[in-house]
Amino acid sequence: MSDRSIDDLPKPVERLRSMIQKGFADPDFKLDKCIHAMPFHYDYMRKLFRKEMGVSPLCYMTELRMQRAGELLRNWNPADRLCIGCVAEQSGFSDALYFSRVFKKHYGQSPSDYYKEYH
Repeated sequence: MSDRSIDDLPKPVERLRSMIQKGFADPDFKLDKCIHAMPFHYDYMRKLFRKEMGVSPLCYMTELRMQRAGELLRNWNPADRLCIGCVAEQSGFSDALYFSRVFKKHYGQSPSDYYKEYH
């Protein structure tokens, strides 16, 4: 993701970035709906976001979700039974299997193995 200052972003990009940051952890969050709600054509908005942020809106949202999942797994109470479905849902994924695939692709290991590294 771009290291560019948030203050330098065009208003539409900042607005979409803000909407993603507010909604990414909700499994019912619909990125496409947010992009379509912008006052620009869908494809233009995606290209503008990529140009300004260095990644597509979907990649940006996925990165936020993976950061959240990693944080949850690192801080999961070892006294509680690990629930991958709970971590998935709290990270914005409605499907635990899909979450596990995305997590493994991002971190190079399964959520369970990642958790074991920290506990």
